[in-house]
Amino acid sequence: MMTAQITVSLSGGRALGRSKTAGVAAVVLAAISVLAVVVSLRAPSAGVLRSIGARGGAPLLKPAGDSPPAPELTGISGWLNSDPLTMAGLQRQRQVVLVDFWTYSCINCRRTFPFLRRLQEAYGDSGLTIVGVHTPEFDFEKIPENVADAVEELDVTWPVAQDPAMSTWNAFGNQYWPAKYLIDSAGRIRGFHIGEGDEAAVEMGVRTLLREAGATLPPTALGGVTAAPRAAGLGEDITRELYLGAQRGADFYDAAGPVPAGSTETRDDGATQNDPPPRDRVRLTGEWSGAAEYTLASRRGSRLAVDVRARDVYLLVAPERGFGPVELEVQLRGQPVPPSLRGRDITTTRDGRTVLVVGDDDLRHVITGASVAEHALTFTARRAGVRFYAFTFGG
Repeated sequence: MMTAQITVSLSGGRALGRSKTAGVAAVVLAAISVLAVVVSLRAPSAGVLRSIGARGGAPLLKPAGDSPPAPELTGISGWLNSDPLTMAGLQRQRQVVLVDFWTYSCINCRRTFPFLRRLQEAYGDSGLTIVGVHTPEFDFEKIPENVADAVEELDVTWPVAQDPAMSTWNAFGNQYWPAKYLIDSAGRIRGFHIGEGDEAAVEMGVRTLLREAGATLPPTALGGVTAAPRAAGLGEDITRELYLGAQRGADFYDAAGPVPAGSTETRDDGATQNDPPPRDRVRLTGEWSGAAEYTLASRRGSRLAVDVRARDVYLLVAPERGFGPVELEVQLRGQPVPPSLRGRDITTTRDGRTVLVVGDDDLRHVITGASVAEHALTFTARRAGVRFYAFTFGG
């Protein structure tokens, strides 16, 4: 039987918190045999990944007889771009299925969409169905209207199942955003892929499964259809994702730690030129209120500072409910962000300040550049009511 190589990629991705899968980490990471310093990822639960068979960082598309059946799509609260689908129904139609777990605040997920769009266009008429399972990480991503807006804004054209209670996520034993499962026309999981990249290998797997199902395929494969993923190389040491809420923020703040959920504190980061702050540690000045998923700037002038290393810096931020758009001033080394380093969401005021206008719950692109660099950033709330959820980075 012809096989295709599907690489378990650690080039970029977001993983669920450590409490879910710590006991499995050593087993699976040893099996994958890659250096986990590239990006902070947690191991998936043993069931699906081990049964698919990760081998030396490059698991093959498994033979049908060795492949587990795909779980049913369960706990789905709504569908976008499609009538409700089931795995059983797709199997009856002899469809090859690519299940993609994603959430709209995940930049790694967003960067895979051009590839998925091209796959759909190339193979949709040959028997491929892509099912995007939107499984939220944060509470605001559970709001159906927010998901619908993101699907439209991000040009997600394939069926999207909303999985707010993580029911399908748990049925698959998944732990990653993004994660792709390749399911053959008999309903068996034949391949698994984490993160960005490896597009030609994923497409080869799709073509193999379609060929097994008797489909007539386009004569020429797409190959890689997007740029190489902008993730850290082994020597680049970019900052890992920083969570800002009390629930997961303990590792990402200075010595004062995150503000406890339900508390309000006045902070002064105390950093001086003679005592430079540590990299990758968040520092707060002003009045802040703590919550499980975010920390809230609860007074005008409250400031969050952090020194990071990356090429691209993204901030997941939102206005407090009922506050409407809030202006957040952004400075790099105490000055407005220069034009060459401004992310696409940075705007400039008439008096030359660089700002983010925070009007909804979304990921903001703050910094970009030609290469990985050190960035000393401060974010100052121009009035109360800004929720800070997380930073994520690209190399």
